[in-house]
Amino acid sequence: MALHVSFADPMESLSVLMNSGTQQPPAGPVRAGGWYRLSIAAFLTLSALLLGQAQADALRIEPTVPRPSLAGHLSLLIDDTGRLTFPEARALGQAGQFRPVAGDEIAPGFLPTGAAWTRFTLERPADAPADWWLVILHEPLDTLDLYLLGPDGSQQVRHGGRALPFAQREANWHGHAFKLSLEPPGQYQVYLRAATRGVFRVPLWLRLPGDFERLRVVEPFFYAATFGIAAVALLLSLFRTLRYRSVVDGCYALYLLSLETANFVLYGYFQQFGISDDLSLRASLGWSGYLAAALAFFWFVVVFVVWPPALARRLRRAATALTAASVLGVALVLALDAPLIAAWTMANGLLLAAATFAVALTAAVRRWPGGLAFVLAFAPMIVALLLNNPAVFGLPHADFLVSRGLLYAATVIHILLLFGIILNRDAGLRRERERQLAEERRLLEQRVAERTRNLAEALAFNETVLLNSPLPMGVYAPDGGCVLANDALADLVGTSREVVLASNFNAISAWQRSGLLDACRAALADHQTRQVELNGVSSSGKEFWADAKITPRNLNGREHLLIQFVDLTARKRLEDELRHIAFHDSLTLLPNRRLLLDRLQQAVLRARRLHHHGALLFLDLDRFKQLNDTAGHDVGDRLLVAVAERLRHNLRADDTAARLGGDEFVVLLEGLGADSDQAARRAAQVASQVRAALSLEYQLGDIRYQGSASIGVMLFSGAVSDPDQILKEADGAMYAAKRTIAEVAESPP
Repeated sequence: MALHVSFADPMESLSVLMNSGTQQPPAGPVRAGGWYRLSIAAFLTLSALLLGQAQADALRIEPTVPRPSLAGHLSLLIDDTGRLTFPEARALGQAGQFRPVAGDEIAPGFLPTGAAWTRFTLERPADAPADWWLVILHEPLDTLDLYLLGPDGSQQVRHGGRALPFAQREANWHGHAFKLSLEPPGQYQVYLRAATRGVFRVPLWLRLPGDFERLRVVEPFFYAATFGIAAVALLLSLFRTLRYRSVVDGCYALYLLSLETANFVLYGYFQQFGISDDLSLRASLGWSGYLAAALAFFWFVVVFVVWPPALARRLRRAATALTAASVLGVALVLALDAPLIAAWTMANGLLLAAATFAVALTAAVRRWPGGLAFVLAFAPMIVALLLNNPAVFGLPHADFLVSRGLLYAATVIHILLLFGIILNRDAGLRRERERQLAEERRLLEQRVAERTRNLAEALAFNETVLLNSPLPMGVYAPDGGCVLANDALADLVGTSREVVLASNFNAISAWQRSGLLDACRAALADHQTRQVELNGVSSSGKEFWADAKITPRNLNGREHLLIQFVDLTARKRLEDELRHIAFHDSLTLLPNRRLLLDRLQQAVLRARRLHHHGALLFLDLDRFKQLNDTAGHDVGDRLLVAVAERLRHNLRADDTAARLGGDEFVVLLEGLGADSDQAARRAAQVASQVRAALSLEYQLGDIRYQGSASIGVMLFSGAVSDPDQILKEADGAMYAAKRTIAEVAESPP
């Protein structure tokens, strides 16, 4: 039911060619399964519909309806300047300047500033209807001027195109249509001027009003269904992109958004819905959208197909470079002449489409996972491309509703196939991951069983080592109960191993006193190793010292404490002996000069703080040298030991008796009171008591000896803080006593 005339260069095919992208490999198998079969079925179905609807010529009307006929060939005139008027074009036509074109397709090419004039003749029989709609099926045409010359000399003029505001169009339709009245019957000369910033394609269909009305009702339904399905797929892919951070879904979402935005703009819906009549804006959005769709699809293929690693890196770099170049190119073109947008973006889009399909086809031939799925997803769109551009590919024409409807159906199938192979890819990845997890679980269980055996052997070995170690060790539960102990620990505490195992460290007083219990609790709390020195008494009453190292260890899923003891008893005793030797006289075991001076220093500080007096008695044994020379040193040593013993028995526990060396002894008295006279009297009493004790007869082996001692007394109250000075003054008092042959000489305080 249509006269079809095309100025070829497939504009609508651009949306098809733009459905090609490039992307990069996922990790894991990509299997399409049922989607492969669905794609092949769609391909065969569309092919069958194409062949079934194809006609041998360009003129198609229902057989029962008389129709106008195309009288003669089409002819074409190119206006490079775009300034040729209709009278001038008509004159050139009458002069034979229009170039005849064989067949029914005319391809003037890309004319960014020019126009194309088409001339043909329609002959209407008398029995054919008079009212017709001349429909131009290619939406992206800027201006259309129709001049119809009737057999009676009448002239009809119609204007259309995207540059015409939508409200001024003859038909409320996103495409272009002119209402013609072929009355009276006869030959009508038609001149059609077309200009566009894009690529020319001017398919003309002559339709009855009822057919055109059916077209206006049915065709938007197809487009709305296509948009709706694309919108659902877009929302799902955006959700998956945000939820799973999927790069593949992100590229697919960008591809859908860009493609459908460009279709919405260039198919005329942008203007039909009253969004904008700005031609430059629509051209920029439409062609930039197709270019963005091509880029997104290129990335889609690059990230989806499982490429060899080296090729994947090269493709990723190529995709990055193409993206940068395209963004820069769009920016430059937008800054220049607007008509360049269509040419530049179309060229880049076609290049990207060809590259994408070539890359996907290579992956399919090489049997790289994901390649065949992409090629089959292209099948419906390839059929739609053939169907909507028949003259370009040397095919007969099909009905517009069929061709456009199949284009929408192919788009829907294409969208669903792509989304399906993404879902199948995820399912394949899931299956592969589950297989890997199952294998990992099997290996893990195998390793766990092996490690359990090794652990059991290690525990048995460690228990043997612990039980037979000479180092005292025990393992304690968090509640304090002993779960393991060796004989060395039992020997340390002086009991049996069974008693140790029955004990609880919370009830051991020595652990509480020494801080070991607190250290155990802290180690359980912060899981850190602790080390504490323990002083205790064994069950036999023997005091012992040990260094305890507390180490938290997990046993049977619970935190336990491994406590290792190092017996320090012998070392402590040695230290005490060395300390005693350092501060005591080796013969009399009395404090020596060093310890005396230390105690005197402390006594002076206490006397100053408490405002009390103390006294220092300096003793020198009379005639000791004579005894030593006559009886021998052994007898002299016995006398010194006996003197030390008598001093211990005649002094308070808080007093100190010390030997300075030779026959010199010192007695330190503290707490003699705040009154100096009273302190002096008490010091004198002690001195008299000591002198009396030392004057008693000594039994030194076989020798009886009657001894005596000269005593000097020095009181102190803290006024003099130097112990050496006090000791020196006490020594002076003792020598004064010797000189005056007095038993006690007192130095004033």
